[in-house]
Amino acid sequence: MNRVVEPSPNPSKCRISTREWTLSSLIKSGERFHPVPRIIASSEPKRLLAKIENSEKTGIPLIIEGWHKHSRWLKEMFHIDNFRANGSADIDVRNVHDWTDKTIPLSEFIAKSRAAPILAYPEEKERLYGKDAECPKEWNKWLHEANVIPSLLLPDGPNNLLLNQPRSSHVETLMCYLGIGDTFTPCHKDLCASSGQNLMCYTENGGSSYWFMTSGSDAPQASAYFQQLNQELDHETYVVTVEELSKAPFKIYIAEQKLGDLVLVPPRSCHQVVNKGGLTVKTSWSRMTLKGLETAYYHELPIYRRVCRPETYRVQSTIHYTLLRMTAELENIISHQSSPGPFDVKSQSDEFIDSMRRILQLFDLMLLDEFSPNNNQMHCLSSSSSPLGTASPAPSNASSATLIPNEKEKEGGYIPVTCDFCGADIFQSFFECRTCVNTQELQGRRRTLPGDGYVVCPSCYSEGRSCKCRIMDPTQCRPFEELLQHRKKARNALHLYTGDNSWLERLLHIPEIFPQQRELSEQRVNCNAKR
Repeated sequence: MNRVVEPSPNPSKCRISTREWTLSSLIKSGERFHPVPRIIASSEPKRLLAKIENSEKTGIPLIIEGWHKHSRWLKEMFHIDNFRANGSADIDVRNVHDWTDKTIPLSEFIAKSRAAPILAYPEEKERLYGKDAECPKEWNKWLHEANVIPSLLLPDGPNNLLLNQPRSSHVETLMCYLGIGDTFTPCHKDLCASSGQNLMCYTENGGSSYWFMTSGSDAPQASAYFQQLNQELDHETYVVTVEELSKAPFKIYIAEQKLGDLVLVPPRSCHQVVNKGGLTVKTSWSRMTLKGLETAYYHELPIYRRVCRPETYRVQSTIHYTLLRMTAELENIISHQSSPGPFDVKSQSDEFIDSMRRILQLFDLMLLDEFSPNNNQMHCLSSSSSPLGTASPAPSNASSATLIPNEKEKEGGYIPVTCDFCGADIFQSFFECRTCVNTQELQGRRRTLPGDGYVVCPSCYSEGRSCKCRIMDPTQCRPFEELLQHRKKARNALHLYTGDNSWLERLLHIPEIFPQQRELSEQRVNCNAKR
């Protein structure tokens, strides 16, 4: 029912001024300040690709500059008048002085931005920042069809694993941001260790944006430093000052983003953006790489659960659907079928096989987390959740579970459920109470649907969190045996394609581990019963 409440900032600490800022003066003001590496967009393609791959490997930000000088850059299309004519009529804005949000006509926002001074003054009550605006269709088309931005960086690029989700579950990441001087986004990381791309499309009256960034590997140090400042980095509510950044015990990369600059934000890079001068328009999008998925699963999801932050990108579901997609593609190759899909298996078979092994290892860990000795006796929201026709029918021993028709079921059978305490995305198992629910929250419906009640993830439940009546039903999203069948198909396809079974020994031996897991589960049940 998504009762998780997002933290709010202290408005008195949300002010920052770009007065007298220059890139050179900022870099000179801190011993650990360094310029963000740059490369010209017109560089030789292999050199450009090598720089992009190095940025992803090292986690150090990169700026590709000069896209506005490309012969296919459409200056008129990126003009603010075109944005106003072809975008949404309204825009969501945030007053950076008191952190209040509202929706106003886009024309009104542009007029207010042009009338406002480019520097905030102490008595100022309102300074608006346009956020999460819909990207005009013409801009989207240009990105994907103009053959300007490298394809591996595009929203629909070949290595964006978010696209493996069913279409109805896709999260739109392509958005636009509009702001004038002294508007900003607080220090944050992009969601779930995704890779960020931010292109400056339009500027007027000397508009630009200053970026303060860390490498991805310095995220733990940045989090610890924020706690020294009595702040929580992952709440995204604190505007860190240049003086505070200068005292940070790690490198800070600084850049002034101007027209035509594409900023590449590595997974877990902590970054803060401050606008300067006149109105700017940036378009931004996210990609999820395999490395990002691994980082999210091992590092970001535990943090999200600790700070009660919804993950949005449904990392475990993405792992599941990626495994299904890769299994189907590998089976196509084995059977000499055409169309390998987004992965170029024939020319990059070693890379593909290595990626599939890594995905399968992540999926094994997920299965261990989701296992219960009573899986086949639990309520199930769906009898099948498999897209692409890759799953085997549910086995006969799963019929003892109660399969519940669910009106919320989406394409591919994926039913989005989140923990009402910590906001974690539920992939398979959860506890639910449909008694302790306020009928007003159900929009007039007399009864709750499965998944509509008060939901608690297994981790929260094991820590003693529950509903008021403390009677919660263990529930699963689909028969557990179905997930085991997906794992088996992936293992079989890998074995058939490689002819090598030795690496399989490094995977978890689920049948042998499950008895140990069963003992731990029974101990947990006994502890809960005593409470």
